[in-house]
Amino acid sequence: MEIKEAQNLVDKWIKEVGVRYFSELTNMAMLTEEVGEVARIIARRYGEQSEKESDKNKDLGDELADVLFVLICLANQTGIDLEKALEKNLYKKTNRDTARHLNNEKLLPYKKVSCDFYDQIETYASLRKKVIIIYQKQNEEIILNTNIKGLKTTKEKEEFLILPDNTMIRLDCIVRILE
Repeated sequence: MEIKEAQNLVDKWIKEVGVRYFSELTNMAMLTEEVGEVARIIARRYGEQSEKESDKNKDLGDELADVLFVLICLANQTGIDLEKALEKNLYKKTNRDTARHLNNEKLLPYKKVSCDFYDQIETYASLRKKVIIIYQKQNEEIILNTNIKGLKTTKEKEEFLILPDNTMIRLDCIVRILE
């Protein structure tokens, strides 16, 4: 189904079954409510929260369709051609974000550091010893003179050094650490 077809189908449904569109403000509140339902499923099914028994039969696809339906209602009642708007938006994002995403070290696959390097950082953290940390951030070399608060490994197995202000530096971005 094309986006324009979906907009026409929703408009037809509203006029034949729904009687009329709710106001833009009501639809905005409904959109927020539907996004909240999606967030609840995602948080409990894919995040750290445990899924309640009452949530286990919730259909994520159906909830996403509810979001899409209300979004289309808002587009229809405000005169937005979503197909054209999406094409224009993707063009804007492509021109604006291509280099930014390619240079974002957070999006690059993590390269595991050597056990010796990890142990060295762990020792500095346990001794609370002030060190000079040299690391790469978006093709710029950053030099810090600070203590290391600790280390953290994410569930994706990425390893981070934690600074006293809770800033996290990915270990594979560190060029070297000097005493």
